[in-house]
Amino acid sequence: MADSKNRYNNGSNIFRPRARLMRAFGDELISNENVAVIELVKNAYDADATAVVIKFEGPLESDKGSMEVIDNGNGMSMQTILNTWLEPATINRIKNPRSERYNRRVLGKKGIGRFAVSRLSRSLSLFTRMKDAPKETSIYIDWSQFEDVDKYLDEIDIPWKEISPRCYKKGGYAEKVLQYSGGTGIEKNHGTMLKMTNLRSEWSDKEFKDLYNRLSRLVLPFKDSTIYDFDIFLDLPDAFSKFSGHVHPPESLSKPMYLISGCVNENGYYNFDINIGEKPENIRGKFQLEDKQAPTCGPLTIELRGWDRDSKSIQEMGMKVTQMREDLDAAAGISIYRDGFRVFPYGEPGNDWLRLDIRSRQNPTMNMANNQLVGYVIISSDSNSQLEDQTNREGFLENRAVSDLKELIKLTLKELEKRRYAYKRRNVDSKEPSGGIFQGFNIDRIRLLVDTEYSQDKQLTNLIAATEKDLQFKIEKVQEVLSRYRRLATLGQLIDGVIHEGRTPVTVISQQARLIKRELEHSENEECRGLAKKTASILSQTETLSKVFKRIAPFGGRKRGKPVAVVLENIIRDGFLIFEDDLNKLNIEVDIPNTKTKVTADSSEIQEVIVNLLRNSMYWLKKVPDDERSIVVQIDRISENELHIIFSDSGPGVDPSDKDMIFEPYFSTRNDGVGLGLATVDEIVTDYYGGEVILLEEGPLDGASFKVILRRRV
Repeated sequence: MADSKNRYNNGSNIFRPRARLMRAFGDELISNENVAVIELVKNAYDADATAVVIKFEGPLESDKGSMEVIDNGNGMSMQTILNTWLEPATINRIKNPRSERYNRRVLGKKGIGRFAVSRLSRSLSLFTRMKDAPKETSIYIDWSQFEDVDKYLDEIDIPWKEISPRCYKKGGYAEKVLQYSGGTGIEKNHGTMLKMTNLRSEWSDKEFKDLYNRLSRLVLPFKDSTIYDFDIFLDLPDAFSKFSGHVHPPESLSKPMYLISGCVNENGYYNFDINIGEKPENIRGKFQLEDKQAPTCGPLTIELRGWDRDSKSIQEMGMKVTQMREDLDAAAGISIYRDGFRVFPYGEPGNDWLRLDIRSRQNPTMNMANNQLVGYVIISSDSNSQLEDQTNREGFLENRAVSDLKELIKLTLKELEKRRYAYKRRNVDSKEPSGGIFQGFNIDRIRLLVDTEYSQDKQLTNLIAATEKDLQFKIEKVQEVLSRYRRLATLGQLIDGVIHEGRTPVTVISQQARLIKRELEHSENEECRGLAKKTASILSQTETLSKVFKRIAPFGGRKRGKPVAVVLENIIRDGFLIFEDDLNKLNIEVDIPNTKTKVTADSSEIQEVIVNLLRNSMYWLKKVPDDERSIVVQIDRISENELHIIFSDSGPGVDPSDKDMIFEPYFSTRNDGVGLGLATVDEIVTDYYGGEVILLEEGPLDGASFKVILRRRV
């Protein structure tokens, strides 16, 4: 007989949730009242409704008033009510992912619509009838029962009954409310009505404005062949009548200044129509993601509508400035629509999920901000299965597919921004003289006139000479300040490289110093043992640091020095050494001549030219296969006063449509580019070396090839 002390009690049990779990879930899963209303509208869509009316009756204060959501959908049978609607987290929609009548891809998979009802009111009366059904089913729920801390969920009684049709019948209440929609041919003898009484929160002008804006973007604002008709109406008390009626986006948003629309397939190939000005354009191609992999999302349909928010541009459209800006503020952002319905919170006010504002601040001339865009990205659940909802239905789970989606949208936006930039450039008379920003700062025409007509007036000719000298002195001062600012801008881009190359030597120095200290503390007159070797290691690492800092010293913002005799190849090589680790990681083969071309120059200026060209090439070389990445630098002295540097890479090259703009400040074809790299190169070469930078049609390599011509200090 076994010892009783060794006996174990065995058994099993079940979870028995408290009734208050329903309320807790409602508050956790539904973040606010407007989200709750939207969930109920989605339920109407899933039920094949073609119209849904949201009706409020006052007083709209806490624990007062009522709300009704009335649709003309399929309705529910008594069995559906008892076995599906009263079963939270039902798997019905998992088993049946499409609607019965219109084969819509259903939106409410997780069965949380009833939580939305509990979030809105204290009690619910539900009336529903299926088409041609002889009976109408109703249930009543008092949500306060679920706040009883002593009750279990299975102890809550939900009364139901089948009755002769009252709500959904000819001349019934549902018909009268649905008639409010003004639609003709809308069936009204079947559907579901949710009457919620004793509202949990107060509804004011602010809440209704927010609700209207959200609902106006809930369904695709333009008709799509895959989307069945579905209209939303608000029926509100007189105090809020301005929000009553058919819910739709403002008319102003149907007339964008800039428009790109089309599709991107699952392999990244795109086909877009672009409308800017009077010349529509069609573009086709393939987007290359940063990691060169095929997108894990797609296909996508994308439409981006853009506006300039300045008064002049808005007035030229014939719009009122204040109204247009208000409409944009309410609707701005890029929204995602899955199977015809919004995925929240993408595109909500304040939800700059693509970080477009940060991108715009980096380059406001080129990049558009979030409040300048109203965008629609259309996906389907079937072909974008990796874009999965979070449990609370507000956003996708962060994964590779979401990252790819963001990148594809920004690449699409860049195509629009490039053409917007070109359009505005064509339509603005530039006052800036060609040949560099300082080319027009002279008094040559005045001096010529004085020398010709007033050569005898010594006072005037002396004044002209003094003025010209003073102007030249001030130009040099301005150039000096600009030179410092350019170095500071470049220095900011090099910080990561400094940290990367400097951290390891500093760590080694620290470790070796600790070892020396430990040995010295335990030494018995044998200090020399191992000390020399460790000291040599410290000196070696210190030398490494010195080389790194020496390379970046020209970018420290120091005052520009007098040009001195230097070897051009050494300066170029130092510029490449700054990015040695990056070049190795990217497997870029570099060919720099071993000649020794002597020039008179400021090494920091030449390094700025090389660094900016190099950073540009490294970015674009990521777009080609690893074994095809090369950079070639060639130097050719044409004469005593002219020298050429050819900088060529094997990247994808420059799009012919962009070649006239690549040297302009802020123009960039990179997703998050600032657009100052090539502009800086051009200004340095033009202003300080009397030269020019030319994009070659052909070069040593098949990608982008630039010829840098130096005519001074060489």
